[in-house]
Amino acid sequence: MFETAVGDVMCLKIGDQIPADGLFLEGHSLQVDESSMTGKSDHVAVNRSHNPFLFSGTKMVDGYVCMLAASVGMNTTWEQMMSQISRESRDTNEETPLQARLNKLTSSIGKVGLAVAFLVLVVLLVCYFTGNTTDENGNQEYNGSKTKTDDIVILAMCSSNYDASKIKQQYVEESSPLDRTI
Repeated sequence: MFETAVGDVMCLKIGDQIPADGLFLEGHSLQVDESSMTGKSDHVAVNRSHNPFLFSGTKMVDGYVCMLAASVGMNTTWEQMMSQISRESRDTNEETPLQARLNKLTSSIGKVGLAVAFLVLVVLLVCYFTGNTTDENGNQEYNGSKTKTDDIVILAMCSSNYDASKIKQQYVEESSPLDRTI
């Protein structure tokens, strides 16, 4: 059905996709799913007297039909609609409502993550400086007058499970599926 030309007569049955825009010639109990064109899930009855038009890209859900191809390829209603949508999206750089909401969600997730990381840092520092942390031997890690600033910096660097690059890598790996979905 890919080499359909204007003027061809095609006979289609249930489950077939209509390959070209055309006119109803003969058939019985014809029901067509035009949801790909209109977004409505209702099936449309097509017959000679009330609705004789068949559109490319729609699907036969009941009956059979012989139709005359009136337009094919880029001249079909489906292709004209798709090219108009494509042209409009290229002409305007505006975000769609979905893109705007996803960008807002991504920003909010980043801010919440940063706030939680800062909160964890504050809690860990409070625990350390109040003497509530111990090393692997059970000795208190912070002892006010005996602990030097250099010891704190070295301890913080050595005991950290993540460095900035690992955190960034984890963030990128976790957020990439969302970005790819958009």
